[in-house]
Amino acid sequence: MNPTDKLKKIFAMLTMTSGLFHLIIVSMMHRENFVELWFFSVFGLIQLYLGFLSYSKNRNANYFTGAIIINVIFITLWLLTRIFNAPFATYSEAITSFDTLIALVQIVAIYIAIRVFQKHQVGIKSIAIILALATGLGVTNFAVAKASEKVFKSIPISKHPHKHSIMDMFKAPMTSNNSSTINVMGIDMTKEQAQEHCKMSGMEQMEVCGQFKDENGVIDSMEEIYVPEGHDNSDGHHG
Repeated sequence: MNPTDKLKKIFAMLTMTSGLFHLIIVSMMHRENFVELWFFSVFGLIQLYLGFLSYSKNRNANYFTGAIIINVIFITLWLLTRIFNAPFATYSEAITSFDTLIALVQIVAIYIAIRVFQKHQVGIKSIAIILALATGLGVTNFAVAKASEKVFKSIPISKHPHKHSIMDMFKAPMTSNNSSTINVMGIDMTKEQAQEHCKMSGMEQMEVCGQFKDENGVIDSMEEIYVPEGHDNSDGHHG
């Protein structure tokens, strides 16, 4: 195996490792938000797939370039969510040992990819264009994620900073003692928000979502009950 092939193999292994982390672990760390859950699941799978194909028998250069781009996108998102408020949050994400490890793995992968390009006589200008394009895609992805806060209004904006913990992945959701709110995967929501979240996220099987099912096992959106101002509804006759 020549030196260039060795570098490609290392790049592929690092990219696939990052993809597995995003697919299996990072996605579950964001399971309280179905948008982020699906994002890390889908893009983690794509990263894993491109990493595998970047050193497959056909050795298609497009797969190698695609693997570089998705690594840069993840690095860009990691930086932006630690500088600015993260999507569906009023704070930036915490820097922990686990997310830093994934970031370093991807940075090393990108460095090795640049070395491979140089060994194949790819010009600095071409390399810079690829990296700039990937960075732009990462920035665009962050902007779309922030804008989606206005679209997925059933997902509450978290106001309590948290650190992603692998152990929290295995903790069952708990119902808040406050009867006016319901705790869904670590976030306090109103009953209406929790019901809509359960319906939209496809998590109907969760215990906390079971209370919203009708006799057919279906979660329906809650109908808003109008009570005239100043009217006594203490007996609940308005629903």
